[in-house]
Amino acid sequence: MTTTPPAVEELVPVAPPSKKIAGIRIEGHVSPGFEPVRDAFAENFARRRELGGACCVYHRGKKVVDLWGGVRHKATGEPWEKDTMVLVCSTTKGLSAMTLAIAHSRGWLDYDACLLEALTSLKRAGADLIFTYGALDAARLLRKASR
Repeated sequence: MTTTPPAVEELVPVAPPSKKIAGIRIEGHVSPGFEPVRDAFAENFARRRELGGACCVYHRGKKVVDLWGGVRHKATGEPWEKDTMVLVCSTTKGLSAMTLAIAHSRGWLDYDACLLEALTSLKRAGADLIFTYGALDAARLLRKASR
């Protein structure tokens, strides 16, 4: 199933469309009510000496924030463009931990449940008891699975 992204017209341009903050040009759009995201993005440049970056947020299936600014290469001063690509590392660990904590708080996940009941491949590999809290420690999980 393919969904069409919302039209840019649904977003409100950064006022003015290209705004300089602390000497850094911020471009893009925000939907009404999401201006604090733009302000926090700009604050990264003004107070935290951010060089360049982008922020795109979807809320309930609609793009509500699409911002970019600064430079992508400090030495050359090349600007950060709407389509600048970057490498990201270790960005899902925090989100994964938060998601599991929410699932636990809602009773969907039991940290003390034995994962071997659900993970038959580990059973076949001869791993001993692994509990949910242990699986959250990747090193522990790999040690047990390699025995």
